[in-house]
This record gives sequence, structure tokens and C-alpha cells, in this order.
Amino acid sequence: DERARPSGPSEMMAAIPPIRRFAWALVDEQVATIGADACVFALDPTGNHVHVAHATPRLRGAVDPLQLPVGHTISGWVVANRSTIRNADPTLDFGDLATRLALRWCTSTPVFVHGDLVGALAVYLTRATPFSEEEARLVADLGQEIGLMLARANDGMGGVADRGIAAIDDVAPSLPA
Repeated sequence: DERARPSGPSEMMAAIPPIRRFAWALVDEQVATIGADACVFALDPTGNHVHVAHATPRLRGAVDPLQLPVGHTISGWVVANRSTIRNADPTLDFGDLATRLALRWCTSTPVFVHGDLVGALAVYLTRATPFSEEEARLVADLGQEIGLMLARANDGMGGVADRGIAAIDDVAPSLPA
């Protein structure tokens, strides 16, 4: 029985619902501690765009349909260069929407699973002061934790993500929510 391989990192981020829900709750909780909003961007199967895999409640709906080109925008640059960028202008990600949402600063960091780039975590502030060193570290640590959670889930299911989404669907219902 041949199983289809995941079409890309975006499927890896979406494939493990119980772990994904926990990861997104962790993002919401942690960014709230600094009064921020966030988006987790997943790399699409072509590697040409990132799309919103998760957004904190205030951004949800407004940013969900967006796709950002890799190599352009803040988070697209982060994915292309596999490097964190701190205190950038959020209009580079969202254009006029950033102004309507009163976003003033963005720190974005790559998310890796077993060394493979799967997307980026972008955190946005509305306050006048930019991210401090400590807050920038929190963003970087949170990006790493998201990747570790996805990796642990994949490993805990015997690496089924490597065998395809159908295999994950067979195992995921037995995992705690």
C-alpha cells in the first residue's frame, strides 16, 4: 500500500491536529505576555510562498487568506535567509492592513523541524517601543519550540509524517488532544 508523501512543509504543520492545537495555544499565550499578536507562516509545497497556518485572535480573519512571497516581505525574507529579523516594519508583511491593525513592529524567526525549514513565526507589536533583546529572544525560543513540538509529534508517531498524511490520520486520533 503506497502512501502519498506530504506535498511539503505546510502539510507537516497541518498534519498533527492535537499537537498543532497545543502549539497554537502556546503561541497565543506566550505572545500575550508581551502584549503582542502573531502569525505562524507555513512554507507552501512549491517553496515560493508562505501562508498563514495560525494567527492570534486579533489578527485571525484579517490575515488568514494572505500568501507572502518567499524572499520578499519580512517573513518571506526570514524563510529565504533562514535568519531572524528584529524590529522591522509590519507593512512589509501586510501593507496597509498593518496600519489598519495598528501594527508597529515585527520580529520574525524561522521554524525548523529536524533541520528542515517549515515556515516562520512573526510576532507583531502595536506599542511605540520596539522589541527588547529579551522579547526578541522569546520570539526566537518560541519558534524553536514550535519546531520541536512538531518534530516530537512526528517522532512519537514513528515518523509517519514521512509516509504521508494518510498515515498521520491513522495514528493522530489515538494521541491525547
